[in-house]
Amino acid sequence: MILRYCTILFYMFFIASFVHAQKKSIISSSLTNTNLLVLKIDHDFHNNYGCSYPLTFQINFEHGLSGLRVMRKYTLHDNWGILSEKTNGDFFNAIEVVRFDYSNDRAYVSIPFSSLTDSILIQIEDAYGNIITPQYEGISKYYDNRSAAVTVSCDDWSDWVVLDNRFSVLLNIFRSYHLYVTVGVITDANNSSNTTWSILQQQLNAGYIEAASHSRSHPDTPYVDYWGEVIGSYDDILSHLTLPPLFKLGSAKQYVYVWIAPDGSYNHTIDSMLQISNYLVPRVYRIWDTSIPSSVFSEWDSSVNHFGIINPVVEIGAPSWGGGDTSITSLNGIFDSVTAAGGIYHFMWHPQVLYPDSSKPYLLNHLNYVSNRTNIWYANLGHLYLYHLLQDSSNSGITYASNESKSPGSFQLFQNFPNPFNPVTTIQYNLQIQGKVELKIFDILGREIMTLVNYYQKPGKYSKSFNTANLPSGIYFYRLAEENHTAIKKMILLK
Repeated sequence: MILRYCTILFYMFFIASFVHAQKKSIISSSLTNTNLLVLKIDHDFHNNYGCSYPLTFQINFEHGLSGLRVMRKYTLHDNWGILSEKTNGDFFNAIEVVRFDYSNDRAYVSIPFSSLTDSILIQIEDAYGNIITPQYEGISKYYDNRSAAVTVSCDDWSDWVVLDNRFSVLLNIFRSYHLYVTVGVITDANNSSNTTWSILQQQLNAGYIEAASHSRSHPDTPYVDYWGEVIGSYDDILSHLTLPPLFKLGSAKQYVYVWIAPDGSYNHTIDSMLQISNYLVPRVYRIWDTSIPSSVFSEWDSSVNHFGIINPVVEIGAPSWGGGDTSITSLNGIFDSVTAAGGIYHFMWHPQVLYPDSSKPYLLNHLNYVSNRTNIWYANLGHLYLYHLLQDSSNSGITYASNESKSPGSFQLFQNFPNPFNPVTTIQYNLQIQGKVELKIFDILGREIMTLVNYYQKPGKYSKSFNTANLPSGIYFYRLAEENHTAIKKMILLK
């Protein structure tokens, strides 16, 4: 019986790892001698995040031109595709398009990266078919150079608010106003039955909806099973759903970008584990905590390879626990203040709270007030942050720590050997730079068990033994950290 349990345990918890290695620029640009603008994305980043949402590339051109057209292709052997043109009076989001600002001699060219290649090739012609010289200026802060952004998130997708149709009614209302909603899904079988997954698939197919992880069982911290709640819930979404094209890399991969923390509860173990599945941003619910960014982007944390926690600006509705807002004057005023400052109006709701108000004037009037504006970017939360990461990198704000192309001297944490083990195992790692190094052991609850290394080391390969004579059987994590890199792996002790 014990042997059978151990075998099942081993296969259930077969580890995937994430290691930071050589830093790279995410997007680079070059201009050929034939005036072809070439934009290239880091291959590993492209594979890890998909990047199927159109990025708006700012391209300047010579003064006095008009009647221009923009063409793009992904390889030299492709045929050119001509981008459709929009004006600043048109309402559109999340599409491949060009908008010309002739008064400022600039084109805003919105193009996604393709699953077939890491490059975008752009050519601009005048009205006579002459190829003009493009002057690449980077990626605009928001899609189509909009002045502010609006995004919506909500919690608690599960049987108890889906099977009685409350959630679908609300999502259909938000969709009717062209508002994008990021839905936190509780993913285990006790919360989401096959019917509930089927309904979510229908909502995704109807558009405007993003599936985010809201854990497997909605626990408070500390979790009994961090791996299952954080990584397992990500895998549950991918195994139950076919995500929309903007959350995929062709037919090869699908992506969950957002972690919505149950009850706003968050700790260092969750923070460290989000990187394993390439989550981009964790959203908490602590509207009273003004130290957590809400209307501006949180900062990229290179030690865990994702953005810092964020808050919504406001909850719409009147939850029994307080903190919500049902005043049309207040809600519209908050929206005006945030957008006037060029920020992100991120509002959230709980279905069990908002459904009784689904036909009340404050809700419908506010949705009407904030929606369908041509100077505002409307997007799902995950796309908002993926776009921002690429935009910030393109304008020299961020470098990406790739998990591939490891040179012999690069930072790398190896799987312990043997694994499973009893009672001693060996952990090996490579260091890229000289500096302070920490190698720590944690249990499944995220509690620190032991520090194996906590001192300065030179670049090179190291080996450390871990003796577990006084520890019970179970799952443990080991984390290696230096100044610019962090890596986590899992090991199994079987006695």
